[in-house]
Amino acid sequence: MRPSKPPKELQQLKRQIVQYRREIGNQLFKERGGYVMGGSLGGFRLLEESSWGQADLFTNLLGIYEQQN
Repeated sequence: MRPSKPPKELQQLKRQIVQYRREIGNQLFKERGGYVMGGSLGGFRLLEESSWGQADLFTNLLGIYEQQN
């Protein structure tokens, strides 16, 4: 049995969340000059052209992309 397609409202909300995450990442990148703020790579400078999704940029900059337990 195929899962049902999410309602249009849910799809629209998902797009808005992804857009908001991109905006946060871009703003943090500009404010911090691309430097990671914490975590094991704190102080490391990220390149403006990234190989991960733009929506994940802010988690990389905060140093929480791959938290260890």
